[in-house]
Amino acid sequence: NGTFGVRYGIFVNGSASTKRQNITLFRNNVSTVSTDAASNNYGIYVSNGYLSNLTGNNVTTSGSAPANYGIALSETLNSTVSSNRVITNGTGDNYGIYLKTAATLASTGTNSR
Repeated sequence: NGTFGVRYGIFVNGSASTKRQNITLFRNNVSTVSTDAASNNYGIYVSNGYLSNLTGNNVTTSGSAPANYGIALSETLNSTVSSNRVITNGTGDNYGIYLKTAATLASTGTNSR
């Protein structure tokens, strides 16, 4: 569990040529990630991932940021996002699960707010 006064609760980044494979974040665990900063907030951000599994997370983003993202995936392939509880409560735009550039999901399960 952690509350962070920074932009990213969890940040995983590969590269265009070397995608991070088999990223599993808190699978079958009830963990809490919170952010509260003045710049864009990301609870969980995965960039350049492959076969990522984001399951069973409690994510809260808030603050005076222009945008708050609970879970954001960018340039990822065949990811699974399932059984997450996401709350976005900032003064700007709020996105629960956000697929950015070239993000594809293999499957989604029940995610709640």
